[in-house]
Amino acid sequence: MTAQERPTFRVGDVVEVTIRRAVVTAAPAAGWMQVRVGDIVHALPYPAGDQPVAVNRLAPAEWPPEAGDLWRDRDGGLWFGVVKAARYGDNGGIVQSARLVMSPARETRQIYREQSSSPEDLLAFYGPLGLVHREPRPDDSDGDE
Repeated sequence: MTAQERPTFRVGDVVEVTIRRAVVTAAPAAGWMQVRVGDIVHALPYPAGDQPVAVNRLAPAEWPPEAGDLWRDRDGGLWFGVVKAARYGDNGGIVQSARLVMSPARETRQIYREQSSSPEDLLAFYGPLGLVHREPRPDDSDGDE
C-alpha cells in the first residue's frame, strides 16, 4: 500500500478497529488482556457488559489442529484433523506435500463427506471452532521425536 492509497483519518471520525489473528499471551486482571500479533505485544482494556469493545474467541489455545483431533464448528458440525498424503506427478516428483486437512465427520446438504479444507479455511468459514477431543501425546522423555 502506497502513502497515497493509505487512508487518512481526522479528529471526530468514527472508526471500528479490528485486530486480526491476535493470540492472548496474558490475562492478568478482569478487563485487561495482553495479545501478540506477529512480534508485537499489546496490552488492551476490554470492558465487561454492553460496551463498544468486543472480544470474540475464534479458536481455543489448542489451535492449530493436529492429526487425530476432533473439532466442532459454530453450527455444531464435527471435523477430523487428517493427514492427506503427498501427491506425485507423472515424473515422480512431488506435486503437493503431505499436509493436515480438516474432513467433515458427516455429510450435510452443504458439505459432502469427501470435502476437506485447510484448518485456516475452516476457521475462516465455519469459526469459531472448539476442540472436542485430542489424543494425549506419548511421553517423549528421551527427546528423539
